[in-house]
Amino acid sequence: MTCSVNDGLVGIQPVFLSKLESAGLHYIYKEYGHNDKASGHVFHLDLRKDEATILNNEQIEFFRQYMGK
Repeated sequence: MTCSVNDGLVGIQPVFLSKLESAGLHYIYKEYGHNDKASGHVFHLDLRKDEATILNNEQIEFFRQYMGK
């Protein structure tokens, strides 16, 4: 699970994280946007930003471990 610290929804992550934990699901939680105040809810879609590329690559690697690749 990821979020930007500048997201308008910041602060509700504990609700989602507790649901994942109670379901016994593996997850990684990481925050982005500490150095970019313009980084909002969908920052990961702007691939001109380094953090967007980093996040997308990290997500690919996370799901690959479940796909056996």
